[in-house]
Amino acid sequence: MSSTKFKIVGSVNGATIKEAATKKGEEFSSVNFIVTETGTEHPNKVMLNYFAMGEKKSYVDKFFAKAGDGAVVEVEFNIGVKEFNGKQYGENRVWNVKVREPVEQSVF
Repeated sequence: MSSTKFKIVGSVNGATIKEAATKKGEEFSSVNFIVTETGTEHPNKVMLNYFAMGEKKSYVDKFFAKAGDGAVVEVEFNIGVKEFNGKQYGENRVWNVKVREPVEQSVF
């Protein structure tokens, strides 16, 4: 898989988390979210994926707690292509997230 590195600063929306296990029984967590660029006249939107397994699974939970919908983040990610069953799929895989303005957490 080839990839290129990019960075975007913007607000998060549409964040969803998935927790599951591979066929080998290894647990993983994945967050899919959209970042809408801030500070530009014509903002870009990017659908991103933050994936972790094993000991790093807790990073996804920490991300989701601070960077849910409405948070402002700086995200570094790779754009790449994967092949599965003879078909090509694009992916934007996150490798670094800095939360600039966290989401206010509700207290129930």
